[in-house]
Amino acid sequence: MKRPALLGALIVLLLVVAGFTVNDKVKSKEPVITFYDVPLICPGAPDIGCGTRAKPVLLEMEKNAAIKEAWLNRVGTVIAVVWNENASSELRTTTAAAIFKENKMDVKLVEGKDYKKMQTDFHEKKNWYRGEDVNKLSMEEEGIIVDRLLKRINSKTPLSQEKIQSLKTEFVAALINRFTKNYTSEFNSNPKVMENAIQESENELLEIGKKYLNEPEMNALKEAMALGLMPTENEKPSCTKDMKKESCGSKQ
Repeated sequence: MKRPALLGALIVLLLVVAGFTVNDKVKSKEPVITFYDVPLICPGAPDIGCGTRAKPVLLEMEKNAAIKEAWLNRVGTVIAVVWNENASSELRTTTAAAIFKENKMDVKLVEGKDYKKMQTDFHEKKNWYRGEDVNKLSMEEEGIIVDRLLKRINSKTPLSQEKIQSLKTEFVAALINRFTKNYTSEFNSNPKVMENAIQESENELLEIGKKYLNEPEMNALKEAMALGLMPTENEKPSCTKDMKKESCGSKQ
């Protein structure tokens, strides 16, 4: 092979190698992930995140062209946003701010050491929920709420195991049906929407109770419902390192 031809072949080879190197770098480019501290702890089960409130935020985020994925951590304290690579820093800031504002949600950017810790946790994906998956948290919350109501009733007038099981099955189904709906941002921004959902749920539970309970037992159910679906101060769990102070009982 003549020298010019050899030189040309060498140049082509170098360009091909360089192309592969550039492509490898593009393929291995890590997406930008932003973490936000959010107030999405379940009011009815303070040690997990509230799927009903989180879902409108997550679904709205993933409708946006700038966002690839949006996740909530199990304890309801952090939302992770995985951005599309064409989203500029300014676009990321304005997009997130607009969605959180629409949901009337005060958030804080996770930075520094907390960011690195959250990034490690997020990559494991063991306790993170995306979009419709937060329904699993809602279902878990409804079971906790119903167990608490039945415990209140049982403390006033002991129920048979048959009645407990029948009430639990129908109570949980009614609450799941109510709180796994695809609510809009109004569920977060308009207190009346949540209040109405809770009131309608309480009315439905009382109607279910009439099918199984005698008069003293119904009175016990009404007393239990009068305390609300949320835990009283004495019913809140003890604080753990992953829980915020407002989530747990001050006396425990």
